[in-house]
Amino acid sequence: MSLTKPDAALLAGVNALDHGVAVWSGDGTLLACTTSFARRFDKASAQDLIGRDRAGFLDEISRSSDLIMTMPRAEWLDGQRAAFENFEASDFLFSDGSIFRMTHKPIPEGGHVSLLSD
Repeated sequence: MSLTKPDAALLAGVNALDHGVAVWSGDGTLLACTTSFARRFDKASAQDLIGRDRAGFLDEISRSSDLIMTMPRAEWLDGQRAAFENFEASDFLFSDGSIFRMTHKPIPEGGHVSLLSD
């Protein structure tokens, strides 16, 4: 797929936002995300997360970011998987004291988009 000028402009604009955006396929694979989404989870670039399924993404961020879990890790992972599957919002607490909310919206063609905002 090649980007048209409006597509490229939209992508550049979305990447400039502090909020993180991620697009997931119908089978739960991360297809694309903004740099700000990846950086919030201590990744240098979006490529460090793209291609992971939901379980792999959650496992990765639970191990390698400054995320604070307020319950046992296994329980947290189960809750986050359920939130993804049911398009429910969830809050993420980070060691710098910031709290981000991730919301999920289905895409008509399948999959969903996640918005990470403070």
